[in-house]
Amino acid sequence: MTAVEDAAVAGDLTRREHTLLTAVQTIGGAWGSSRANDLFTALSMPRGRSSHQVRRDLARLCELGFLVLVDPRHTDRLYRLNCQMGDAR
Repeated sequence: MTAVEDAAVAGDLTRREHTLLTAVQTIGGAWGSSRANDLFTALSMPRGRSSHQVRRDLARLCELGFLVLVDPRHTDRLYRLNCQMGDAR
């Protein structure tokens, strides 16, 4: 079982966070709120209760160690998969 599956089974990830993390693992690259928003739009998933929900999803995945912050000075914080968590692309 991967770290993502372990966290999902333990109930640590919401459905949105799990979907986002799976996309980051599958697609790779840097992810900001606009890219994540595009993903949720393409999947017809609700953005959440506010426009800041996607940023919170990314920040939480970073707090849990799945993502790392690429450049905190960038206006749209960019994250990438934490290579030490596995499945890096």
